[in-house]
Amino acid sequence: MIIHNLTNSPMDLLNDKGEKVRIDARGALEGFTPHPMHENLYRQLGYFRIEEGGASAPKVDERDELRAQYEQLTGEKPDGRWSVDRLRDEIANG
Repeated sequence: MIIHNLTNSPMDLLNDKGEKVRIDARGALEGFTPHPMHENLYRQLGYFRIEEGGASAPKVDERDELRAQYEQLTGEKPDGRWSVDRLRDEIANG
């Protein structure tokens, strides 16, 4: 889990072991597991943005895959403004 501090003040949070962990002003903690009693509080306060699955592999952008496929198929680079749907259409009609 990644938790982002959206305030201009550092905050002390409780981790799953009951230890205080400081998050910097406008900072982020990666791999943070909040105390079970505090997790909902952190979500409801609006002071934090919480992302699940912290240290997972980066997601591959579908548009990048389709651009590479289009370039391999036609030998030309696709227009950078094309949406995913447009790229699919161009590849299908290719």
